[in-house]
Amino acid sequence: MRYSVTSQHFTTEAQAREEIAAAGFYAMLIDVPAERNPLHFHDFDTKFYILKGGLQLTDGETGTSHDVRPGDRVEASAGWVHREAHDGFTAVFGFSVDPATLTMPINKPVDGPLVPADSANASH
Repeated sequence: MRYSVTSQHFTTEAQAREEIAAAGFYAMLIDVPAERNPLHFHDFDTKFYILKGGLQLTDGETGTSHDVRPGDRVEASAGWVHREAHDGFTAVFGFSVDPATLTMPINKPVDGPLVPADSANASH
């Protein structure tokens, strides 16, 4: 699995935390400030559950975009190249590693473009 988006997967923060714990991940509630970032990847697996706001995720290999909203779950494998655009959102994040051990920057840069410029803005 590189990534998956499951729409309307959960209804409460408690439910999200239970799923994160059952997977053996570390849960954190995070208010993410507005951002439009370049292609990047993370060196850990993650799953996150949108509570408020939303974001657009774009796959770095295919250019496929997903509008992610409250109630949606995103799961992503380490190394998945993507970008995000949003006006801020709140989510419960599940990290496959202890957040205290994360290396900086969390958004690891990608050398060179993977997505043709015209497909990066397509919404699917």
